[in-house]
Amino acid sequence: MKHLIILFCVCCAFNTNAQSRKFKMGIALTPCFSHRVLIGSDLVPANIGLGERGRLAYQGHFFTQYDFNPKLSLQVGLGYALTGFSSKKTKFIFGTPEPTAPEYGKFLYSHQDIVVPLLLRYHLSTKQNRFYFTWGLIPNVKILRYRIFKVWYDDGHTEKTRIKDDTAPYLPANISGAIGFGYDFILRKELHGFIQPIFDYNLFSITGSTAIKRRIYTIGLSMGVILQ
Repeated sequence: MKHLIILFCVCCAFNTNAQSRKFKMGIALTPCFSHRVLIGSDLVPANIGLGERGRLAYQGHFFTQYDFNPKLSLQVGLGYALTGFSSKKTKFIFGTPEPTAPEYGKFLYSHQDIVVPLLLRYHLSTKQNRFYFTWGLIPNVKILRYRIFKVWYDDGHTEKTRIKDDTAPYLPANISGAIGFGYDFILRKELHGFIQPIFDYNLFSITGSTAIKRRIYTIGLSMGVILQ
């Protein structure tokens, strides 16, 4: 995060000195819902297909925007994403009563990545407040894969255990396709805000040579500001 802040400050200085004003700087934060699509459905056991759920996730990045003309621009960013999926909350069944054992449990699969959004933005008009489409690619580089095992006890308390997830040959990098629709509005003379629903989807499986393959997707609401 410290390196991202330094990068943002350097780019802001560059943006301030740019005479053409074609280069702009911004930041985007995206709370989202993350899940996976199973590939190779003929090989997927029913307990896996029905036993996995989505989870809450988030993404955030700084970006530089270059305006080709009043309607079309390109954003190149650098940021961080936490995505993944979870297992279904399951009741434990013991052969003999276990009064001190947990009653329910679930896994939360967490994927931490560096993301480099490359997004085109096309505005529907040249007005100050205007709608736009956005689309492009989001390369991501793996930082860490881990699981959180959460259990619930009969008395109401819970426990969490974090485990590094090395059970599958996760790819070191992937690429997602992204598409969204948003609204750009003025906050001040040199500061614009935007809000956009956005969807992205892995173009490749998150694992290598495995029979069952998963691709992560997210649906979120991106919010941010752009320095003019």
